[in-house]
Amino acid sequence: ETHWIADPTNRHRDEADFGNSIMFVHMDPKACVFDEWDAPRRDYWRANADGSQFQVIRPELTSDVAAHGIRRRPVFVYLPSSYNRDSDSRYPVLYVHDGQNVFSTPPHCGGGPAGGGWYLDEKLDDMWSQSLIRQFIVVAIANVKGNRMREYCTGSFLHAFADPYIRYVVECVKPVIDRNYRTRVEPEWTATMGASMGGLVSFTLVATHSHVFGNAACLSPSFWFADSHNVTAFDLLRSVKKVRSRVYLDSGDGEGDNMYETL
Repeated sequence: ETHWIADPTNRHRDEADFGNSIMFVHMDPKACVFDEWDAPRRDYWRANADGSQFQVIRPELTSDVAAHGIRRRPVFVYLPSSYNRDSDSRYPVLYVHDGQNVFSTPPHCGGGPAGGGWYLDEKLDDMWSQSLIRQFIVVAIANVKGNRMREYCTGSFLHAFADPYIRYVVECVKPVIDRNYRTRVEPEWTATMGASMGGLVSFTLVATHSHVFGNAACLSPSFWFADSHNVTAFDLLRSVKKVRSRVYLDSGDGEGDNMYETL
């Protein structure tokens, strides 16, 4: 049985069609400049920002992944405040898609081309300061302009295990993070998150690689998408014998009947 509730921690009510959507929890409309094609940008700096917490890497591609048109891109790593103080601890990792949208302002991401919009860093700083949740590493994988739909929407759900972007995350990004940072590598400590098409690819990751990703947060996921064979993510799920992952699903209350029905 499914119970739908408004997110009690989300006091924001966006005036656009998304309604009470977790995507916009910390998007200050007075501080953002919206453009149809660009991520929201903030024009001020967080006074309490610690530059050492943001790092930018560009993982190399394997030849097999590169052969399928996947391009190198910036990956933004956000370390919890305790990371540099506690050299013995290892941390869970959250891999987030549309990485240039995840944080608050471009300078926070090592001067990289991150647009911000989700303000995930600010929300986590607040929750960590109150010891509300465990501290973890955020790895925000940027999308490549013009390639987002092709990468996030698999060409064949029933063969998504070998999809180029899925392989890029599993074979190129995660190994680099595990080698260079003190991570908990087990699937129960590894999560992925995304919104819209990013939510769809997060779901695809846990359905095909539950031995790698044990958790997924799919925000307003594009479950309406069907591949060229009219196969959907639900068909993928039915084809998988066993998925050992936990999945969180949500949507805004103004996203229409199609979103409600697919969730």
